[in-house]
Amino acid sequence: MAVTLTDVQLAEALAVNQALADRLHPVAVGLVERYAPLAPEAVQNEAVIRCSGWLAEQPSASVRSEAVGDIRTAFSPAMHGALRHSGAMGLLSLWRARRAGAI
Repeated sequence: MAVTLTDVQLAEALAVNQALADRLHPVAVGLVERYAPLAPEAVQNEAVIRCSGWLAEQPSASVRSEAVGDIRTAFSPAMHGALRHSGAMGLLSLWRARRAGAI
């Protein structure tokens, strides 16, 4: 299977500008196809959307929190792994090839 979601469809799904979608699309496709290459097309497409959405919303600087009036937002700089934290890994886990190591 392969991801069939285009960068134009990704921009529409995430409601982001086309430049950001163009940048995030190949990154998310690479992560998804490497993690679960045998997952169905629809599942891979949804995983790309979730992974890209998570990447788009993460702060690029090491800001821990922001406050505007009464609204306060805190970020966890230790949260790494777009697949895991976006929920894409959970979607793809049924098609993940697991192997036993040599003992």
